[in-house]
Amino acid sequence: GNNDTESYKSPWETVRYAKIEHAFSNWLSGGYDKRADARSWHSVITFLEEQFGLSDDESMSPLPDPEEDVTLVTYTDEIDGDYPLIGYMSIPETTSEDTLLPAVIILPHKMDSVTGPDRYEQQRATELANDAGYIGFV
Repeated sequence: GNNDTESYKSPWETVRYAKIEHAFSNWLSGGYDKRADARSWHSVITFLEEQFGLSDDESMSPLPDPEEDVTLVTYTDEIDGDYPLIGYMSIPETTSEDTLLPAVIILPHKMDSVTGPDRYEQQRATELANDAGYIGFV
């Protein structure tokens, strides 16, 4: 296959951090690294601002262990025999019903088959809503 990055039509970027462990941005893990987490969060928000230009917030550092503010979303996958699915959505508080906003989908590292995505992913969705004004869905 063609690995020429110039052929991609969607914007993307890769950022690498040295001397960190897996799950460096998950404050609930033993590999949490505050400095790398702050830098990676700033990188994500900057990338999203460049693509959508919506954030007016000056604070771009994640707050470890924030209180999650999410709405439970349940639905079924008709293609997969009505398999029940669980997600969580966080919407900026100042959003009116007719406001269109970009959404960021967070893919969980692992899930509990009963409760769905864990608290960490719910907190990140809340941060995207509060810090950048995006809809966060996990």
